[in-house]
Amino acid sequence: MYKKDRYVKTVKEPLSVGVLLLAKELNNIIMPVEFEPLEGSFSIRLIENKTSLKPRIVNQQWSMKVDIQTRGEVVLNTTDANLTDPAVLTKLEKEWSAKLTSLAHDALVMSQKELRSDFFKFAVEFRRYYPNQWKAQEKNWETIYPDMDVEVNVDAHVVRTGKSTGPQGIPNEDES
Repeated sequence: MYKKDRYVKTVKEPLSVGVLLLAKELNNIIMPVEFEPLEGSFSIRLIENKTSLKPRIVNQQWSMKVDIQTRGEVVLNTTDANLTDPAVLTKLEKEWSAKLTSLAHDALVMSQKELRSDFFKFAVEFRRYYPNQWKAQEKNWETIYPDMDVEVNVDAHVVRTGKSTGPQGIPNEDES
């Protein structure tokens, strides 16, 4: 990570996933997703990701709404769950959404509180949507950004369950 053309920090996984997600640069990744009470995990390959930033200024309070829409496919299922069951698929999407939201929040905390640097180009969006307010407050951006409220909404959908819907690597009972 760089701030004002100077190196400030190296970000490693899993935090780097949140950084790339908010920076609109996340692609070509397979994420493991686990949920209770199942043992094992689902590996989801990201197919499509759209991140939109919507700045707001209400009563001199600057805030940003981040909407993330993502679609993926299950490439590996090491649980004993069957993905043809709509309840399992809904739970998987909910857990994947929660995981992405958590990673995005962690990246925001690092950016706003720890490094106090706008890696995600929120300033560009404020300048685009609110040119007059931006011009008046541009010099104060380094004090506005760290205290800004950021709302993250993730809408994750599994659009493909892969070639096998059941667990992989577990022999069928009739084969024993």
